[in-house]
Amino acid sequence: QILAFAATTPLGDMRAATGSPTPPVQLAAATAPVPPVPNPGQTPPGQLAPGQLAPGQIPTWEGAELIDLVFADPTNLQLNFALFQEQLATGDLDGAMVTLERVLIVDPESKLAKVLLADVNLKKGNLPLARNILSTLLAEEDTPIDMARRAEALLAEVETALDPVKVQARLAMEFGQTENAFGRSKSDEILFLNLPVTNTTPDKSDPYISYQASVKTLRELNRQTPTLLEAGVSVTGRDTRHRNLSDIRTISANLSVTELSRISLSGGLFASSSRVNHRSFSSNAGLFVAVSRPMAAGWNMTQSLTASRTRYGSYPGISGNRDRTDRSVAAKLDLSREFERAVVSLALSAGRAKARNRIHSLKFQKMDMAIAGMVGDLSVTGSLSRQWTRKGAADALVSPLRPKLRQDVRALKVRYPPRQVPGGMSVSPYLRFMSRSTKSNIANHRREGAEAAIGIESVF
Repeated sequence: QILAFAATTPLGDMRAATGSPTPPVQLAAATAPVPPVPNPGQTPPGQLAPGQLAPGQIPTWEGAELIDLVFADPTNLQLNFALFQEQLATGDLDGAMVTLERVLIVDPESKLAKVLLADVNLKKGNLPLARNILSTLLAEEDTPIDMARRAEALLAEVETALDPVKVQARLAMEFGQTENAFGRSKSDEILFLNLPVTNTTPDKSDPYISYQASVKTLRELNRQTPTLLEAGVSVTGRDTRHRNLSDIRTISANLSVTELSRISLSGGLFASSSRVNHRSFSSNAGLFVAVSRPMAAGWNMTQSLTASRTRYGSYPGISGNRDRTDRSVAAKLDLSREFERAVVSLALSAGRAKARNRIHSLKFQKMDMAIAGMVGDLSVTGSLSRQWTRKGAADALVSPLRPKLRQDVRALKVRYPPRQVPGGMSVSPYLRFMSRSTKSNIANHRREGAEAAIGIESVF
């Protein structure tokens, strides 16, 4: 079975999926312009020139060390930040910390000094103190967005250093309604042995309940180039109300390694097993490799290749289900860009599957476009996709023509801000809408459908 390329993800998830790098934390010169410092013999800004000195003022700057100037005027933030840069350049972390603490005495609200102090504590190995400074800074509502991003990146470094193993769990439940739940063709007549017959498939909607539970473990490996090892397992299910519709359960697992650098490399294995109405239906296993690199104008490009094998077992009511067993390969090119409050992704993919029975073999090409962003406090994700499929052979029971299909899928998800529930868990309610349509050279495959759902999800 050809691996599906999901495009509808929340903003933060899309950032991770597209491999968009988090802006690195840089020190004083990058986070804010450092005020000019007078050269020896130069009159400092805001001070009286020689010959106009007030009583008690230092008579000249000539020959004075920067640290002496700071001691002479300890409340001068310009001099303190300049001294901090000098101390950092010479590796004097203790002195740099004392300088920043002095800045915070003069200006307790300095966001820049707090970020820099946390970074120095991180370099010195004072991880709990660095985490406390950054957590406090992120909790302050007036922290600028760019400063908050740098603080988040530093905090992630601190958390990784404190514990290289991270575990993340996700729970989600959805209640929805499916239109055309039986997949009825749009035509009142369909083909059987290339002859038109009356279409008796019901055109009915049906409610459903779906759920997902997943656990993901990340570990940073002790290598010169930052490398992440990821392992995960998930269980998904969908229960329908009508007795003639199937209930589906799928268990999946994955293992991957990602090397984080300007050109990021990743590869891994995945496997899944599906049961339909509590009976084994199919299993899938495969591997993938991917390369991600930055491009001009802030775009990021990811190229991936996936190969898999899907086995189908005998199943009551489906003749020749084993003949659907296939080997497949798919390639994908993804372009993404992160803006201040949105992420845009454009993707092209193509692949083929070779089945035991050629009527189940296929070739496909696909285009995906997705945008995720913030509208006020709401996270909004929209996506459009179009897939062209050509089957490997005609199904003689239907038509002598080899089926050609074009499927369009449109989706919209609106996620509300997280809310606390009893027990301390944070949940995010959401609304999801989806419509799909299929056009084909054979009437049996032409159909339309839609879904609307409300759900809740929690990540912890």
